[in-house]
Amino acid sequence: MQIITLAECVATPWRNGGGLTRALGSGHAPGSTPHPDGFDWRISLAEIAADGPFSTFPGIDRHALLMGNGAVELSGPSAAVMARPLLPISFPGELELGARRQPGTVQPRFLNLMVRRSALRGEIRIVTRRCGINDAVAWALVPLTGAWQLSGRPLEPGQAALGHGSDLDLAPHAVDARAALILVRPLP
Repeated sequence: MQIITLAECVATPWRNGGGLTRALGSGHAPGSTPHPDGFDWRISLAEIAADGPFSTFPGIDRHALLMGNGAVELSGPSAAVMARPLLPISFPGELELGARRQPGTVQPRFLNLMVRRSALRGEIRIVTRRCGINDAVAWALVPLTGAWQLSGRPLEPGQAALGHGSDLDLAPHAVDARAALILVRPLP
């Protein structure tokens, strides 16, 4: 398990200048040949600085969680979804979508998971109570409020834990504790 301080992650500008991405981790499906794109799963934080197009990722399922306040509309010729705080959304990476920040939304941050659908499946969920991780290829826990314990190790907001495998015990240490749990799993 690796503990990451989010503020220390290197920010990479988007090609279109509309935001920044901070990579938290990536990898390949067990027993697979590395894909030319360089990943079968990737977890990142993205900050949207300006309205504009999202990059397309054919063959990739995208999962996102808007952190903080406000709302962002993702829309295109064939689909539209409104991203709201702490409500995970999922969509195919082939969709041509543009992001439009709603009034009052200033530089929104997204927690992102991308998985190659031919190799893996993924999800983002909000957790508020003790739970375990099993059958995961990779996972991440990002505290949003309150302190957490991962198999006895403390984790605070502003940090993330990234790991591979299973058999972990997650427990909140405050009544109002809330965290984003990202799971990358093998196909059934």
